[in-house]
Amino acid sequence: MTPRRSRSFAWLAAVALGAGLIACNLPFTQPPATIAVPTVPPAEGASPIPALASPATTPGPTAAPAAGGQLVLYQPYAIVLAYVGPQTGTGSGLFTPLQQASQQALDDHGLVHGFGVNLVPFNDQCDNATGASVAQQVVADDHLVAVLGPVCSAAAEGALPILEAAGVVMISGSLTEPGLWTFGPTVFHRTLLNDDQIAAEGYVSQIYIEDLPSVQAFFSGYGGALLPEGRNHYIPYQYDAAGILLRALDLSAVLQPDGSLLIDRAALRAAVRGTAAYSGVTGSITFDTQGNRLP
Repeated sequence: MTPRRSRSFAWLAAVALGAGLIACNLPFTQPPATIAVPTVPPAEGASPIPALASPATTPGPTAAPAAGGQLVLYQPYAIVLAYVGPQTGTGSGLFTPLQQASQQALDDHGLVHGFGVNLVPFNDQCDNATGASVAQQVVADDHLVAVLGPVCSAAAEGALPILEAAGVVMISGSLTEPGLWTFGPTVFHRTLLNDDQIAAEGYVSQIYIEDLPSVQAFFSGYGGALLPEGRNHYIPYQYDAAGILLRALDLSAVLQPDGSLLIDRAALRAAVRGTAAYSGVTGSITFDTQGNRLP
């Protein structure tokens, strides 16, 4: 999505899910836990997400940072992904439908090496400055493994340099502005063609995928919210973005002998960037060396 740039510099509004976000399918009485000290320190001026401290009565480890941008995750806690988009402001109509598309992909995929996967939503207001603030919060909390989004290009330009510096991979199903990869050369990925690619292929817009039988079949059984006519194509693109990220976690995360899960950020980035011939709802997806989808 490439909307008109917003000049609003409102403060970040991060919307967290309820209790049990990090705990996967656990009784309400068992609280979640987060990492107290992030592997990557927050950028200057950032406002980190408040940690949910483990009570003294909780036995054993939960999740622990390791050297070199790694996370060691222990049962029964889940892998946590950040979903980033405009809950308010320009493009806010996309927020819930694309969040639901992401969640549908998580539900359809199931566990990653026996660990659940959950989303934490963030509101970047489709704004450059707020996008940067959200990215600072994401990288300040090391239990956030990767980013689904941003949804719009203005926020992505603010977020990508911060995600790049921290090595936090992102993948979007709605960014169409060409050249975005330059803001995050190793972390940037998108599952749809950019505006220049669309023009070169002779299409009017990314909406051409709605004619694909696979996309029509997807919508015939889809239970999530839809967008106004002419924008629904973002939903299967977002679904594919989440699916690729989950597959990359399958390939890169390593189940340890003690039952913990080792997630290495560099290995995860390499697995996403190495995506080739992924069988998505929107067709076969291969990324080029810049994280763009090949036509």
